[in-house]
Amino acid sequence: AFYNCSNLVSISLPEGVDRISHSAFMGCSNLTSIIIPDNLQYIEPFAFNGCSNLSSIDIPNDVSVISESAFEGCGKLTEIVLPGNITFIDKNLFKGCSGLTSILIPSAVTSIRSGAFSGCIELKEITLNNSLTTVEWDVFQNCTSLTSIAIPSSVTSLNWSAFAGCSNLTRIDISDLSKWIAIKFDGL
Repeated sequence: AFYNCSNLVSISLPEGVDRISHSAFMGCSNLTSIIIPDNLQYIEPFAFNGCSNLSSIDIPNDVSVISESAFEGCGKLTEIVLPGNITFIDKNLFKGCSGLTSILIPSAVTSIRSGAFSGCIELKEITLNNSLTTVEWDVFQNCTSLTSIAIPSSVTSLNWSAFAGCSNLTRIDISDLSKWIAIKFDGL
């Protein structure tokens, strides 16, 4: 719809819009703010990909799916509150969001897909929930500001490269060592 509209600075979507389509605002490099209606349910792949000046976005609670790479390359995005009813964090969702400093994974999320937070070099705080079961490859790759993380006992599949390149990661807290011993390290 507005693909590569590099002069677009802000937009307010009208009530009644229930989805942001594939690549709708991709490449809108000067987009800094967007107002989204409360009834929005879906954010499709690449919707805000490359919106490098987007610094914040309020995602309504009714959103149930945020698809792959929707916010990839949004380097000025510093924080985001994910809606409570999403069940997975799709691949490359926040890849290259170099300004993102913290993230709280909602309680309904059971899977974080590949590369979801890869290259989020300012990410310092990640709160994983007790429903999370799967952390795929390269999820936190090159999150160089990450120094510690707590892995909940609900995790049953952790890819060997989930924390690749996290050069300052010095502490991993494991809530239940007996479950950790039985964890499946995918890719090894």
